[in-house]
Amino acid sequence: MEHWGWLQRMRYGTIQGLGLGFVAGALETMGLAASLKLPLGFVDFALLALGCIASTTMLSLVFGLVSGWPVHVGWSDKPSYKSISLHVGVVGGMLCAWYLFQGAYTIYTQGQPVGAVAMAAMPFGFVGVIYFNARFWVRRVELEQAPNVGWLPLSAGLALLFALGASIAYPMRATGGTFALEGDQNVLIVSLDGLRRDTIDFESTGWAVWADGGMIFANGVTPNPTSGPAAATVLTGLHPLRHKVIFGEDSLHLGYRTLADALAKEGWATGAFVSSRDVRAEKGFAQGFRIYDDNFSPVLPGLTRVNLFGHIANGLLAVSGPDALASLRGRPAEGTVGRFSTWLDAHQEVPFFGWVHLAGGDVDGALVDLHALLADAGVMDRTLVVIAGSYGEQGTGIAALHDPAVRVPIVIWAPGVRVDVPVVEAQVRLMDIAASALDFLKLDVLGETEGVTLIGYGQGLRKATVWCSLVADDGSGHAMLGMRNNGIKYIREPDAGAEHLYDLGKDPAEERDLATEQESTVVQARTLLAGEDVALEKILRGR
Repeated sequence: MEHWGWLQRMRYGTIQGLGLGFVAGALETMGLAASLKLPLGFVDFALLALGCIASTTMLSLVFGLVSGWPVHVGWSDKPSYKSISLHVGVVGGMLCAWYLFQGAYTIYTQGQPVGAVAMAAMPFGFVGVIYFNARFWVRRVELEQAPNVGWLPLSAGLALLFALGASIAYPMRATGGTFALEGDQNVLIVSLDGLRRDTIDFESTGWAVWADGGMIFANGVTPNPTSGPAAATVLTGLHPLRHKVIFGEDSLHLGYRTLADALAKEGWATGAFVSSRDVRAEKGFAQGFRIYDDNFSPVLPGLTRVNLFGHIANGLLAVSGPDALASLRGRPAEGTVGRFSTWLDAHQEVPFFGWVHLAGGDVDGALVDLHALLADAGVMDRTLVVIAGSYGEQGTGIAALHDPAVRVPIVIWAPGVRVDVPVVEAQVRLMDIAASALDFLKLDVLGETEGVTLIGYGQGLRKATVWCSLVADDGSGHAMLGMRNNGIKYIREPDAGAEHLYDLGKDPAEERDLATEQESTVVQARTLLAGEDVALEKILRGR
């Protein structure tokens, strides 16, 4: 080793750097075991762990080859053990940077630049720590004083041991429901993406099984016609201007308490089964759920949750067309309902809160299947079911806030509740769903919420319409505000400030703009939206 040339040093340093890849793989595997919420058995998680370790060893190989030449050529006059140790140290620093730079970016986007800089600087310290440890090890090898078990087999063995332990422990996690009170009832929320309210016939097969004996809300409104913001609204009971998920790429921060959070703490089993990447776990929607099934990997369950493979999948999706790589973008409704069915079989004896998110496909058939699943499980008489659209169709410009986008179907099946008004004409909102679920369960555990219970409408106890401010991406990355109240629609464009006013009762297609004819109504709309203006400005300024 003492007289090795730079090529021999590079080869040896790269091979030793693979040991750091094994260590990184073991650490990422443990992180997945702690954070992943997919319903995986021993074999599936073991394969995922091996894929995780393989990904980090591939990274270490690439980093070793990239850094080896400049290190060994630049330190060609130094003893072999020093340049090899520096090579290993640089590989370790690059592995640390791979993860920590991602964390720093996340922290920076959350408005913490100082923390982001501190995190981004940490890999440089790791280079020094790994260098001095590697120097001790490599020097002993050079002096033929190294232990019988080399660094590479030792690190590989430890990584596989960690993977085995995590694979055994992962399926044994508690999924909730064991300490809820006897007699506690269930809640199932079914959300539907891309379903226009005016295209639905509630007497058709899929909807009829729920509408018969349930409550149909003829004027349900989503405050934001985008899948992610709408989902955050349903789960938190807050308007997007409060939970701050405005655009499709936004994530729900952990500081906002969800219905799943509240019910999991009270002992309910909680499980979510989603059909679209728009509501994947990484965007914050998994909080409170013990099981969150957003697996869209066509090869190995959860593979895209491995850091490297996740970036590869994101890159492929970014450069492909909207209709390409469908299996990475989501799954059919049938597949999502099937995953829920498996979970229901294991949790039908305990109080549960389930969320089934459907996007495209045979939604009508999925609704029939869900009804049959609950009936076969014998839980229909103790399960509140809420079926609600997330948005209708996603338009651009002011069309983003026209009724085809913001008017959504809402149906509530509430066993044991008298239904005197099967079709409710009053306007209600998606943020009313969480309050309705808690009202049915007779709980007040969510904390801050701005929703009202919808069950009273079906009983004839409530009749008043509830106004709703609207916020949406206008298609060019700008947020636009609007309002829907008492049959009036008001929209203000973000840049030009142009205002639009429609009388939905006389003009349901929103073809005649009355803004210049009814200035007093426009002034009233501005007044109602004054507080929302401030809230939106604060959100945008904080980005």
